[in-house]
Amino acid sequence: MRYTYSEFTNFCMKRNAGIRVDGDIVWSHRIPVPESLIKRIFFGAEGLLDAYLDHLISSIAIVIYDLSNNSNTLDELPSPKFVADNSTLLIKIWTFAQSHEKFTQLQDVIIKSSGLGSYTPLDLPRFRQALKHKGKKYERLYVPTVLKNRIGEIAPKINHRVGISNGDMFGNVIADDLNIYRSGFCDAFAGVFKEYLEFKFLHFGSVDPSLSALGVAREEIYPEIGVLIVSKHQTNSLWEPCLGVQGAINARVNEAHPLLLSDHLNEKEKLDLIILALSYEEMGTMSESEKELIESFRQRVSQTLKGFVDSMESLAAVTEIR
Repeated sequence: MRYTYSEFTNFCMKRNAGIRVDGDIVWSHRIPVPESLIKRIFFGAEGLLDAYLDHLISSIAIVIYDLSNNSNTLDELPSPKFVADNSTLLIKIWTFAQSHEKFTQLQDVIIKSSGLGSYTPLDLPRFRQALKHKGKKYERLYVPTVLKNRIGEIAPKINHRVGISNGDMFGNVIADDLNIYRSGFCDAFAGVFKEYLEFKFLHFGSVDPSLSALGVAREEIYPEIGVLIVSKHQTNSLWEPCLGVQGAINARVNEAHPLLLSDHLNEKEKLDLIILALSYEEMGTMSESEKELIESFRQRVSQTLKGFVDSMESLAAVTEIR
C-alpha cells in the first residue's frame, strides 16, 4: 500500500460502505461532497493532524486530572465559555498533567506514532487554544485503533472517557479549517477523517504527510478559466492537470521544482526557460507519430491560450468600466 490519495479512497470504500467516489463527487452516506474538499483533507493532512494531536493530547491532560481528582471537567470541554471562565483551573490542570509521568509518556507515544516531524510537545497556549473550540465534546473525538491500543497499554481508563461516542467531534474542526459550513458537510468531513486516521496510523505511522503528500499552498483563481493550485509535492513534474468542482479543469504547479525555487531568475526568465524546455523536448523526439501528436498539442494549446488571453482582457476591461 502506498501513501497516495487513490490508495486512501480505496481504503475508505473497503472499510466503509457509506463512502464512495463517483466522478468528482465523494458520497458520505447520502451527503455529496466535492472531491476537491476531500483532497484538501488528505493533502492538507499535516495541518489537520497538528490540530488533531493538540485536541487529543489536551483531552488526555484533562482526563488524567479528572481521574486523579475525582472530577468531570472533560464533560464541559471544549468550550470557549469554559476557557474564559476558568483560567485558574486550566492552569492547574495543565501544571498537574505536565508533572504526571503517564501524560508525558502518552504525549511522546502519540507524537512518535504520528510521524509529524514538525510537531512539538503541547504547551499551555496551544492547550488553551484547543479547548476554545466551539462544538462537540471530547467524548466524541475519534481515536484510531492503533492509538487507542497504545493508550490502553499505558492508561486504559482514558479510553473510557475520550472517543466513546459518535466520533464526529473533529468534523467541526475541519469545517473551521476549510471555512465551509454547508449542512451535512461536518458529518461527512468527520467520517472521512476517521478513515484517514485509521489509514495513517495503521499503515503509515512513520510517514510525515508534508514529505509524502501534496499540500495546497495557495490557489490562484482565473474566472471562467480555472484554478492554478500552487503546491509543494514530491514529484519531478513542474505541473500536472487536475479536475476541480463540477469537472472544471485546473492545474497543480509544483512549488518545490528547482525552476520555482530559484531566486536568481525573474518571472520572464522562468517563462522563457519553460518554452525552451518544451521546444528542446519536441525537437528531440524521433518518432514521427509522436512528433505529429506534439505538434497538434502545441497548436491546440496556442489556440486555447489565445482564448484565455481574450477572456482575461475582457474581464480587465469590465473591471475598469466599473
